Amino acid sequence: MDHETSPAGKTAPRRHRLQIVRQVGAIVLAIAAVVVMVAMAPRDSVTIGDIAYVMAGDSLNQKSAAGAPQQAVVNAWTARDLLELAAKQGVEARDYRPAALLTLLVLGMCLTLATSAPGARRHGVDDSGVGLQPASEPATDFGSHGAKET
Repeated sequence: MDHETSPAGKTAPRRHRLQIVRQVGAIVLAIAAVVVMVAMAPRDSVTIGDIAYVMAGDSLNQKSAAGAPQQAVVNAWTARDLLELAAKQGVEARDYRPAALLTLLVLGMCLTLATSAPGARRHGVDDSGVGLQPASEPATDFGSHGAKET
């Protein structure tokens, strides 16, 4: 029987194309994952200079405060400014990478399903065409450990 006319010969180029598509897709997904990790990293926009500016303002205002009521007002201003910085940092520090990586994982699973051989899903065959059959009989001689009996 000629390989060109056999059913296995006709599916071999298709299987080869599917494998190439799977490999290219895997490379694209790997590059996308690296881009997600680098480009979507949370940025810290609150700097030490921002905090130092708030604290310098506090020091100037504390010097001009005379008495407990004025000091309480100055402390409230400082707390408000520091909380504003913390809120700004909290909003900008959201990490969207886990959701993006999960999306890439789902796309990879879809790629695997789309490029697996159609018969494999129905007939228990892997991509090489080899049947996925269970072992015929389990080994029952556990006591000898490969030693020969004499």
